[in-house]
Amino acid sequence: ADPATPAWTFHPPHTVGFWQRRRSLETLVHRWDAQHAVGAVRPLDAELAGDGVAEVFDTIAPRQIARGRARPPPRPRQQQRAGAEE
Repeated sequence: ADPATPAWTFHPPHTVGFWQRRRSLETLVHRWDAQHAVGAVRPLDAELAGDGVAEVFDTIAPRQIARGRARPPPRPRQQQRAGAEE
């Protein structure tokens, strides 16, 4: 299916591509888990694994924060310049 095809999703983008990404990342996690369970560890595709990390920040965390299940991270403090007066 064309990734740009509209589809229901629980978070933007509301396209088939959302589900293609979500399912491939879910499969990657279960593959890793199964391989570790039987001692047959193989390397993960670095780009796909990186996309899984990105999904936590661009999809999962914002959704959990919006639902009140998590708090946003604290804002970074402004660093004071060396020699600046307090």
